[in-house]
Amino acid sequence: MEALAQQAARKQRQLQDASAKPLELDGRTRLTCDGVVSKEEIEELEQQVKTLQAQIASLQQKAGDQTSAKRTELQRNVFETGFIRQAVLQQQSSLVNVQSALSRLTVNVAVS
Repeated sequence: MEALAQQAARKQRQLQDASAKPLELDGRTRLTCDGVVSKEEIEELEQQVKTLQAQIASLQQKAGDQTSAKRTELQRNVFETGFIRQAVLQQQSSLVNVQSALSRLTVNVAVS
């Protein structure tokens, strides 16, 4: 995603600096002999910048959606973990009660 942002920024700088030095795209010089970039070439570069910006926006949206889905999944896991923890604590409490009752019965049988 950063590579696309850098490429878009580079294209914008190329548009701004077009008269400063020859611009190379696809191995061809994109400047005319008098050092002026043609309107068609500027429009082509602007279209490329728009395309790259759209790709960046799409990737950012996709990353945001993935982050949101992951956050929802983690929250569900935390809820389920808490539910399981509570069930285990209740089972442990029941086990202690049963052990206590068995212990009392054993003591009562031994005394009788």
